[in-house]
Amino acid sequence: MPAVAGKPWYSFNYGPVHIVVISTEHDFNEGSEQLTWLKKNLASVNRKVYPWVIVNGHRPMFSIGANGGFIRGRIGRVLDKYKVTVYLAGHVHNYQRFCPVTYVGKCTSGAPIHVTVGMAGYDTQTYTGSKWKDQIKKNLGAGNSGFTKITASTTTLKLSFIEASTDKVLDSFTVKRP
Repeated sequence: MPAVAGKPWYSFNYGPVHIVVISTEHDFNEGSEQLTWLKKNLASVNRKVYPWVIVNGHRPMFSIGANGGFIRGRIGRVLDKYKVTVYLAGHVHNYQRFCPVTYVGKCTSGAPIHVTVGMAGYDTQTYTGSKWKDQIKKNLGAGNSGFTKITASTTTLKLSFIEASTDKVLDSFTVKRP
């Protein structure tokens, strides 16, 4: 679905990936224009053609350094229902990767993998909170500025976090099509 004129949410397809960009800064309460659009968008994806769905929003739903509960409670169920592969966020200035996790915090195969990539170069931070300690798989703190590389085929999706100063892969995971 193309962008809604004048709205900061949109989607596009790139190879075998359907990419959805949402605004975590605008209304996404039940019945809102954005949430209604998101549900229609995700329901319309042909998973035989686009087996991977990545949703991107500024604020994370899971973070050991910030509370994403208000976002998780409103769109987490939608991401679970439509089997989104990855939710990418920023806002928090470090890198965090979580297990495939449902909106209620249960690690479950096939649930969205939540990744926060807030390390593009500003003041990176180290967080040591314990709220999601059972769900966190990787937590990179201060001094690890970098970027994310995503590669996809019809059978696998791979995400790597690469340190900018060394080109060293500091984290990587692969999802295989069931």
